[in-house]
Amino acid sequence: MALPTRSSSLRKLVLLGVTGPAVALSGCASSGKLSKADKRFMRGEYEAAIPLYKADATKGKGAAIANYRIAEAYRLSNRIDQAVPYYQAAVDGNARTADLGYRYAEALQATGKFDEAATRFTTYAQSGTNRTLASHAEAAARSATASKALAGMGAAYDVAPLDAVNSPSSDFSAARMPNSGELVFASGRDGKPYPGNGERFTALYAQKFDDPTAMTGGTPRKMEPLFNNDKELQASATYTPDGKTMVFARSNDGSKKGYRSVDLWISYYRNGAWVEPILANINDRTADDFSPVFAPDGTTLYFASGRKGGQGGNDLYKATLGANGRFSPAENLGETINSVGNDNFPGVSPDGTLYFSSDGQPGFGKLDIFQVKGGKPVNLGPGVNTTADDFAPFFTGPGVGVFSSNREGGKGSDDLYTFKKKARKTVIFYVDGTVYERDDKANTTNPVASETVTITSGNGQKQDVLTGPDGKFAAKLDSAQTYALFTDRNGDFTARASVSTVGREVAVAVG
Repeated sequence: MALPTRSSSLRKLVLLGVTGPAVALSGCASSGKLSKADKRFMRGEYEAAIPLYKADATKGKGAAIANYRIAEAYRLSNRIDQAVPYYQAAVDGNARTADLGYRYAEALQATGKFDEAATRFTTYAQSGTNRTLASHAEAAARSATASKALAGMGAAYDVAPLDAVNSPSSDFSAARMPNSGELVFASGRDGKPYPGNGERFTALYAQKFDDPTAMTGGTPRKMEPLFNNDKELQASATYTPDGKTMVFARSNDGSKKGYRSVDLWISYYRNGAWVEPILANINDRTADDFSPVFAPDGTTLYFASGRKGGQGGNDLYKATLGANGRFSPAENLGETINSVGNDNFPGVSPDGTLYFSSDGQPGFGKLDIFQVKGGKPVNLGPGVNTTADDFAPFFTGPGVGVFSSNREGGKGSDDLYTFKKKARKTVIFYVDGTVYERDDKANTTNPVASETVTITSGNGQKQDVLTGPDGKFAAKLDSAQTYALFTDRNGDFTARASVSTVGREVAVAVG
């Protein structure tokens, strides 16, 4: 991505697909190499700019600014983990840039250094000179603190690499083609190197598995030239359930040679074949539009866009596909879903529940996957989410599917992973106890048989249980309730106790 005003954490297509003017660079070139680096940076050719800046950083003059620009080049080419030491060097060298403190805190949070990130965000909120970023910094500090707490969550999903598909290149953004049952995904395995970060241009591939359930076996095929232009990048295909409409993202809007915004393209399946894709009517010519996904209803399309009027870097939008093949005006999903960061790569489960990726919600760092529950984003927790980028969830069934990640241990820079929701543990709550009768004169206690114990829940429901010959009783309880226990011995005396299942995951006993 060539525009530093957009986020560091966007995945491949947006990240690599945009060239054009960038923001002005602060400071003056101290050498010919630095000036050449600036030109590369301005064109979004970060991979080429980095060694030129590194050469300049070894010299005393301008080293702090050069280190800052190295860090920015890594951030803007989605390698923010590599940016951390260069931001640190820029801070140590007292580089005078308005956003350095905020960007350094972002990089620390993205790499799991939550405490230090929160501290630096707080400092920037108080003294940062970029007032827009400073206004976001206080919320970012709270997010960093909340992110640390997420690390204590238990994993709710089983996750495994999709070995039948993954390659040493980048493989990401899966979907299923209804017509053939093939898994469609983006890959750079055969593409030429891209100057933005040295990785390869991506194209759309399809793979029919020998075992579709286990997703094993099979050989990927590069999809037809209709969907793949070797001079551009393609990714994020999605299909209507009837298999008659396909939308995908491509890095050239087709209107001007060399113009590389990312746009959504649409194709229709007619008379047994796909027709030539055309630009969808929901694109914003001034911004990137990407990562589309159809909902199960076959008409609602969710996608991400960096268009003006959003909450942050990139926002989620939705539009409705009409019978005429045109979409309704795009509708922003609002500030509850969209954050001041980047919200993108939506996915929709079979029951219509929205999932998406975000680096602006509390998470483990970089992009995390969230579920919209009760209208609010909920982090899916460890296993699915890591300190790397975790994104583009695609469901093959209820609680089962494929997502993308550039986590450690993968085969390529991005890999596909399967996920499956763990079986929910069944916890049966109960209360047991014993009713005794105390003889103060004899200083003894004796169990009371056939005694009624009344158990009343917080919502007023009652149940009566009888004690056995040994005075013992037991009863099942509901979760998340508080109970009062009462017994009356022939009107002579009463006994009371209370017990709660709120927050408990183990059985409860009352002696």
